[in-house]
Amino acid sequence: MGYLRCRPMLLSYIDMLMESPILSEKKSDYYIYDALVESWLNREKLKEKNVNTKGLSDACIILATVLNTRGVRKIKDQDLNRLIEQIENVKLIKKVNIKGRSLINRDSEGNWRFSHFSIQEFCVTKLLLEKKVFTPKKSIHVSDLIFKWIAEFKKEPHFCRLLDFNDVQLENAKLSGICLPGANLAGLNFKGADLSGADLSETNLLGADLKGAKTEGANFEGAKPKLLRSKPLTVYDGDSKKTFRLTDKRRPLEYIVPKNCNRYSFFA
Repeated sequence: MGYLRCRPMLLSYIDMLMESPILSEKKSDYYIYDALVESWLNREKLKEKNVNTKGLSDACIILATVLNTRGVRKIKDQDLNRLIEQIENVKLIKKVNIKGRSLINRDSEGNWRFSHFSIQEFCVTKLLLEKKVFTPKKSIHVSDLIFKWIAEFKKEPHFCRLLDFNDVQLENAKLSGICLPGANLAGLNFKGADLSGADLSETNLLGADLKGAKTEGANFEGAKPKLLRSKPLTVYDGDSKKTFRLTDKRRPLEYIVPKNCNRYSFFA
């Protein structure tokens, strides 16, 4: 009940959830949503024999991602038709039997939407962590719930470089082991966050606040700007060139150049 008591929407589907074998082994609210969506897909299959559950699942993921990249929660009927013309896999949405228990419904103006925003968030996370069924062309907005699941799985999400974290609360967050190589983390507030063992290689950390953050064992290789270590590092002579990125003459492979400075003035 720990996950359910804070989400009345999930409680309304408790009978569907109790039927799912997924929850007998998994202990995350991500899998509660997974069980909920799977149960709904199976019921849609019983109602409409021409509906392929995998295809409908993919269609939901694509629709959720498109709504996310547009920054909206609903789509007009004519816009959905245009989307279907571009991405045929979305057409199965039109076959959904919309009733009170449906996870996709329509409002009084005929707009299509997920019955609860967290269902849309789950479908986007499904794309990022499991089913790469669609390649977005715009930034994916990461909500607190989406980020929670990314941090929980500790695996590199698909389309990591497209993720937009600007709306996520990260101060004092527990992010040990999180994998975000190549992500744009510029300007984010990581004060007091636990980043131990995190993979933040090749990330953009320009302007990010890491004051008080735990970074033991974290991988910042290739991150910009380069970060100072929080603890001294003992390096044997044979490893020094690789560790400190030096040439055979013990010179840096690249130099950090302050803004508004002539790059070549250092070598004059």
